[in-house]
Amino acid sequence: MPHSILILTDHSRHTSDNSMYDLAKALLKNKNCSSVDVASRGMPGNHDFFIEKKSKEFQVVNVGSAFKFESGPTAFTTKLQASHIDNYDFILLRLPHPIDPSFLNYLTSIFPEKNIVNRPSGIIDVSSKAFLMEVQELCPPMRIVENEAEVQAFAKEFPIVLKPFFGYGGAGIVKTDGKSVWMGNREVDFNHWAEVWRLHPEPYLAMEYLPGVKHGDKRVLVVNGKIMGASLRIPPDGSWMCNVSLGGHSVYADVEPEEKEMAKILIEKLAKRGICIFGFDTLIGKEGKRVLSEVNVLSIGGIVPMEKESGRPVVQMTADGIVDWMLGAGY
Repeated sequence: MPHSILILTDHSRHTSDNSMYDLAKALLKNKNCSSVDVASRGMPGNHDFFIEKKSKEFQVVNVGSAFKFESGPTAFTTKLQASHIDNYDFILLRLPHPIDPSFLNYLTSIFPEKNIVNRPSGIIDVSSKAFLMEVQELCPPMRIVENEAEVQAFAKEFPIVLKPFFGYGGAGIVKTDGKSVWMGNREVDFNHWAEVWRLHPEPYLAMEYLPGVKHGDKRVLVVNGKIMGASLRIPPDGSWMCNVSLGGHSVYADVEPEEKEMAKILIEKLAKRGICIFGFDTLIGKEGKRVLSEVNVLSIGGIVPMEKESGRPVVQMTADGIVDWMLGAGY
């Protein structure tokens, strides 16, 4: 019997490159799906569900063959329908950062968590950069730092990159040698940066800075225990930041043997947490082989670019893998 799927997203944060639209239509093509609806956090009418967390009702757009990205104030305002959480068999989370953990907890209080991809408790557990400490054998040298003395002590060994625990899209990442701090390509004095940090103290994951970043940051996409493909994000000239949102661009990439081994280890750790779809990023390490730098389990991007760059049906493969997982035929 075909099943109904609800996608939770935030259209106000979308651009024309967002994979959600193609993925939604690909889900609808799967023989095990009867309908796909999309509810957006960006719609004022959904405030009581997403923000106040007191309603099981919301407004949705029903996905059809003409479903596509629209910009401007009228996006998602036409053909809205009232719906209820009980109308769905499964939920696919395509919410971008930041996401309030209390909403994820609310969602699991009104809908079976086992029928949500990715599982909210798994997202909460893995979204912090601290998760990488569980697989530090795959990563460059790193440690958790909580004050400037710890940062400077680590930076005496080599330049390091500091990643906020819950940062995303390159936001808040800085590089330091213990004397200067580079915020993107802007250099500031370490003590000046530390003064600002003291006003809003938060721990960082500190990781050795790898000059090989100039050769690109590779995103590998995994769905239902299988590698779907990879895309190499190249930083703009003169920059050490590869994020497309910060000026980088992506090209097709093969998956290296060491990345296949990383995938095996990550699949084993993440599947037991209810993580069906995730992306992991790699950089070229000192020995010329790729090392793990990031794991993303929330609104995983790069699906459509991977399809365009590889010529393979990555979007439909991703949708079919998600449905298989939902129906218990997964990894």
